Amino acid sequence: MNNSKFRSITPVILAGGKSSRMGRNKSFVTLAGKPLIEIVLDIVAGIFSQPPVIITNSPGLYEYLGLTMAGDIYKDKGPLAGIHAGLSRSSTNYSFVFGCDMPFLDAGFIRYMVKRLATEQVLIPRAGDWVEPLHAIYAQSCLPEIEANLRQNICKIQSFFPKVRVGYLDVEEYGHSLNCFTNINSQADLTAAETVYFKSNK
Repeated sequence: MNNSKFRSITPVILAGGKSSRMGRNKSFVTLAGKPLIEIVLDIVAGIFSQPPVIITNSPGLYEYLGLTMAGDIYKDKGPLAGIHAGLSRSSTNYSFVFGCDMPFLDAGFIRYMVKRLATEQVLIPRAGDWVEPLHAIYAQSCLPEIEANLRQNICKIQSFFPKVRVGYLDVEEYGHSLNCFTNINSQADLTAAETVYFKSNK
């Protein structure tokens, strides 16, 4: 595999959600005794040459991690604003964006996505009609289109897709479990994730 691709992609972790369903900051919810943000960081740090960037509007909470942080430039506009902040802060042409609450990220599938990246401005996994925009690669060249939508208060992530080159990677071709897209939004999600975790680590 071309290792230069991994040098030209910055992993970006979105940690700016309001966690309304969980009732507490999802980044620091623990699974098997470890905060979700640290689980995600451990996985991505073992893949990319570039250090991760954390997108948060509460940087003091994450200082102990010793990583670069950036806040939303467009406040209260959801994950699209987080992607915008990550691309704006990144020093590379591409950023691989992840949610902070995805403890089952599959390193093999992440590498597979990077390997498949060609001339797309967005490369996103798809299963049927479903896509996962918080496990996707975005080019810095998307910034003008994202910013135009944010200025118009158009905040759905996929709203700018018709204006850029988007590649869809069907997860069936990799043949992996969709567990890697599991995110923890509620206590019920956490309970289910604990069951999966402990079954897989027996």
